Amino acid sequence: MLTVLAAALSLTAQTAEFTHDPDLLSQYMVQACQVQQVGRNGATEAENLPFCTCLDGELASNASDELYRIFALGSQGAIGEDAQIDAAMAQAESQRIFLEMPAEEQAGVQPVLQSAVLACRDEAPVTTSAQ
Repeated sequence: MLTVLAAALSLTAQTAEFTHDPDLLSQYMVQACQVQQVGRNGATEAENLPFCTCLDGELASNASDELYRIFALGSQGAIGEDAQIDAAMAQAESQRIFLEMPAEEQAGVQPVLQSAVLACRDEAPVTTSAQ
């Protein structure tokens, strides 16, 4: 019982360390987007920067603060060892935040993301693998 309590307190302490600072979350978003896009389209991080910056801006403007935080931490979690922070803990924190959201806000996650991607699609580099 004490082990479970200690583990829960440890997890709470670790997840509480993640930032709420919009500037730092923006850095996480852009960096993770660049890593993911390089893997998808073969363009360089610099070539993906306009798309990733646009995507970050759209998400920051159209998502609630907590949803934006989910995107930022979850994106760091998705890139594993390339993450700027502990990827597994960031992924766990993003999932925890999501599960605490009201159902109607959870349902809005996909439309916010799709809208941001569509708004930024012209900023994506054209590569032979993306055609």
